[in-house]
Amino acid sequence: MVMRYFKMPVMSATEMRSALILQAEEALQLTRDKVSVDWCIQERPRGKAEAPSLVKEGVLAAAPIKDVERQLEILSLAGLDPVIVDVRAMAVANLFLLLDERIGESSVCLVNMAPHSADVIVMRRLGGIYPYTVFCRASTWEQSPTFLAENIRDVLKYSEFKLDWDSVKRVLLTGEVPESKVFIEQLKTDLNVTVEVWNPLDVMTIKDQRVKDKVSESAAAASLLVPSLGLALRRS
Repeated sequence: MVMRYFKMPVMSATEMRSALILQAEEALQLTRDKVSVDWCIQERPRGKAEAPSLVKEGVLAAAPIKDVERQLEILSLAGLDPVIVDVRAMAVANLFLLLDERIGESSVCLVNMAPHSADVIVMRRLGGIYPYTVFCRASTWEQSPTFLAENIRDVLKYSEFKLDWDSVKRVLLTGEVPESKVFIEQLKTDLNVTVEVWNPLDVMTIKDQRVKDKVSESAAAASLLVPSLGLALRRS
């Protein structure tokens, strides 16, 4: 799968769809009949006296249709009825935007970690999301904090200097974050910004006893719920 931030002149819905599908074809090197494509337009709030923007910006997500259909088939075989397919980074960002009361204060970087990849998501104070996926070159992230920090720093620089977004003051880690304090301290040193772990369950009340028991057994178990909670917020 590929995720891409895009910015293009205002055009008709048909023209935009064609332009974005072309980007997906080029990124995946597949013809449009073999690509599943979707996108999210990011509307920036503007004042009453401000003229309408002449550009549209947002995030494009694309994947081979065969891979999407395979995931849907797995869910069907499990006896589930697939309703919404979402991108992990977008689901996590959706949950964060709902729960974090400080998002309006400044731009923030949310890093959702998996065993061999990490979604680096910059959320702009005035609205807008820039996601980027980093893949681990070592066997675990715990062994390569500097590599992760380098990639996070590149994403932050891109959002600040290329997209002209305000600078990020906080980096929040979620997902399968290594428990080693050395890992987080190294990120703080390399990035020179506040780095902390974000656990959405800290501000949520869990009513199901089985889920409570599972979460109390392991902090890692709680982290696995983050994309699912974000997905559950989708309405369409």
